[in-house]
Amino acid sequence: MIRSLQVADHCIGCGTCEKICPSNFRVQGKAKVISTDFSHEKEILEAERNCPVMAIAAESTEIKEEKKYPLSLAQKTFLTADVVELVFEAPELSFVPGQFVTIFFSDHQGAFSRSYSIVRLREKMLVLCVKFQKDGRGAEYFRNMQKGDRLECSDAKGTFQLQHTQSEKVFVATGTGIAPLVAMMESCPEEIQKTVIFGVRSEEDIFYSDLLVRFPNTKVLLPLSNPPENWKGKKGRVTEYLSEIAPTSEVYICGNSAMISSVLQVLHNVGHPKNLIFHESFVATGEAIPKQGQKLPLILTILPWMQKTLLLVALCVPLVWFFPAKWNLLWDISWWSVVILMLLRPLSEVFPKLVFLKHLIPLRKGLGILSASVVTVTAIYTYVPHLDLFFSTYFSLYYWSISNYNFFAHLGELTGIVLLLTSNVWSQKVLGRSWKKIQRLSYVYFITGGIYEYHLGKPFVLSSMIIVGIIWGIAQCAKWKPLFQKI
Repeated sequence: MIRSLQVADHCIGCGTCEKICPSNFRVQGKAKVISTDFSHEKEILEAERNCPVMAIAAESTEIKEEKKYPLSLAQKTFLTADVVELVFEAPELSFVPGQFVTIFFSDHQGAFSRSYSIVRLREKMLVLCVKFQKDGRGAEYFRNMQKGDRLECSDAKGTFQLQHTQSEKVFVATGTGIAPLVAMMESCPEEIQKTVIFGVRSEEDIFYSDLLVRFPNTKVLLPLSNPPENWKGKKGRVTEYLSEIAPTSEVYICGNSAMISSVLQVLHNVGHPKNLIFHESFVATGEAIPKQGQKLPLILTILPWMQKTLLLVALCVPLVWFFPAKWNLLWDISWWSVVILMLLRPLSEVFPKLVFLKHLIPLRKGLGILSASVVTVTAIYTYVPHLDLFFSTYFSLYYWSISNYNFFAHLGELTGIVLLLTSNVWSQKVLGRSWKKIQRLSYVYFITGGIYEYHLGKPFVLSSMIIVGIIWGIAQCAKWKPLFQKI
């Protein structure tokens, strides 16, 4: 029976305890004990075992000693100047990808312990990835260890685990937070699409890049927050590349608490489903605990309102259609919406230093819905009251003739309707990986709609299409030769 329950000041607010035992824990910045009813003993003890920084202390009337497993150092390899990969012989240990182990040490100051995520546990060999922090006791112990030296560790712990679904996976990490994500990727089926966003400070801090690119169906992004002038790869922080995440993707995040907080805030602002986000934060030995709730750029604060405004305008389209004098205005709004949609991503690639462009990319969905809603409402108001007109139009070779431009009008109409009908979470879940392919119809929608609009006597349509084509072409060049990164 549990007599008392406490949370230490060094809690990092990772949320593991609340996830396991919400009856007794609540995380608001840091974890707090919210109930003295300790009847959920099993869950409380599970939360204590799974705390990554061992901040939970449950005093029980029954003393149980934690089982420890022997380890023997087999290999020590420096991946960078301060990151080392340690390989231990671990004959009795087992784990689930994403979990960590607690290592038990003893030095001249006495006994202590540290927790480390597992990179790999295969053929009775345990692999850890550790950053040597200044004045860190665990790091100093590992620094002096030689091949054959022995330690002990706990059972593998943690609820940060890979979900066994066919959904696309996105892995976001900084520093040694990549360790549990490597374990997850190694156990992830090859056919599943994966994206890795792995941020480090400088070029000298990059490690595991060769390993990451070998995973099949995996896109790897390695942004540097402090790159050298001649660096031709990605620049900035991981939060600047979250536009790579599709609404149906599972997102796995691991790193320091400040990064976790920022990424969660961005995902919340763009409406990413909470049940598809999994994270584990940690604080390395000797590292100050970062403050929760970092101040976000203004654009990320107002982004949800911009998205809601676009959807609200799209909902009002059927009402505006009752005012014939405003029809031309509707068509102009529809066209410029799709032009902006087509420009956002290539502009962010051409001008990577203009970070706000990357943050605007999630608006593409709202812009697409707004544009397609005009086309769809037009089709409904035109054909539903006159079904004979629908059949004579869509089942007549004359009206599909390229020579009179009707072909482009009808193809744009059809693609607009398909795009609108699939712009929802339900369609994304049902269609799975095919959903992204269907969204490529936006190119067809843009081109066919532009050709028909130009045919109707709107010369600005042609010039805007040319501008989009030029920016898109420059963006393709910028991917392999970043000519504009100094702008």
